[in-house]
Amino acid sequence: MNKVLIVLLSSTSAFSMKTMLETRYKIHSRIIQAPAKLAYLGCTYCIELDASDMKTAVNLLRVSGVSSKGIYNADTYEKIL
Repeated sequence: MNKVLIVLLSSTSAFSMKTMLETRYKIHSRIIQAPAKLAYLGCTYCIELDASDMKTAVNLLRVSGVSSKGIYNADTYEKIL
């Protein structure tokens, strides 16, 4: 597993999360349209980042109060958290 997807509740949440990851932790991420297999979760935006940065991203979600629909393996779309 090289990449993970964090499915967020809105485009505003996606942009906020991307900005916080880059400014606070220098973690590169990108906003992408959610794959069709995940779009049913309600938002069409997600953050894609390296799996090695997942723990930091999860902690950032908790402390910032940004809600997500889950974290998924970017290759298999299997739910991780």
